[in-house]
Amino acid sequence: MKKITYKNRPIGSIYSLAKMLSLQPKQLLDLANKANEYYRPNKPEIKPNGGIRQTYRVLPRLSIVQARITKRIFHNVIFPDYLQGGVKDKLNPRDYIKNASLHVHQKAIIKEDIANFFPSIQDTYVLKMWKYCFHFPDEVSEVLTKLTTFNGCVPQGAHTSSYIANLIFWDKEPQLEAELAQKGFIYSRLVDDISVSSANKINKEDSQFIISLIYKMLFNKAVKPKRKKHSIQLASHRMTIHRLNVNSSAPTMARKDRQKIWASIKKCEIMAISDSKSNDYELFFNKTRGRVAILTRLHPRTGKKYINRLRVIAPTT
Repeated sequence: MKKITYKNRPIGSIYSLAKMLSLQPKQLLDLANKANEYYRPNKPEIKPNGGIRQTYRVLPRLSIVQARITKRIFHNVIFPDYLQGGVKDKLNPRDYIKNASLHVHQKAIIKEDIANFFPSIQDTYVLKMWKYCFHFPDEVSEVLTKLTTFNGCVPQGAHTSSYIANLIFWDKEPQLEAELAQKGFIYSRLVDDISVSSANKINKEDSQFIISLIYKMLFNKAVKPKRKKHSIQLASHRMTIHRLNVNSSAPTMARKDRQKIWASIKKCEIMAISDSKSNDYELFFNKTRGRVAILTRLHPRTGKKYINRLRVIAPTT
């Protein structure tokens, strides 16, 4: 069973926690008790499905401490390889492309999505995470919970939130992954996107088994599946994870997305004729170069050609 492991000894007291975070105990407690005052809402984002995503800006005094929690606690956690989002791992880098690569060339894929994941993670479960996953005493767990939650839930935009999202199923997810692996299924999660694939066809009984395990895990932490995003994909049709095609032996970018990148390159070439020194051109060029970098990971030969075209029209100062 691939369990989550904290490499260091548990933090045993408020004094030890304060020392780890480069604070005096009184400073630590004052900050924890006033933590809610250090959040500012960003402009709400409209999701592709029409929903609203609310993120937050964390003011420096708390943001600095959250960055220390991330570096000095979360970076000392060994995360199983089925967790693919928001994890710093030099030996085994993880992102949406790596996540998709886990499920290539399969016969079937079941995809689930967690609804409003970050704001649905209640501080009650964050407290239990600190207490039972990290084995920190009550007083340490309570302070860390105050430092990493806002108005009773996990704020999207804070340094610590993606790590908490990965850890919140610490006691249920390893067992779920092990049960699925025993039956030949591959499980992975990238923050709120869950994927389960099979090298064989998935019958109705298998599908019900997989979905019931996932939903049981979600309900255990009082979060809900986004049932509209539930899907079962078969190899006889196009299968995708994070908009990447996974029918073949490696993830590939959809043709329409490649065409959009090509159109951006052509636009850069036109702009470069008369506008190569402007800030607008530099911003658009850098955005296009970033998209080409992603394309290159998936389609190296095409990506190399695009990089060469961009090199000729790089912004001039």
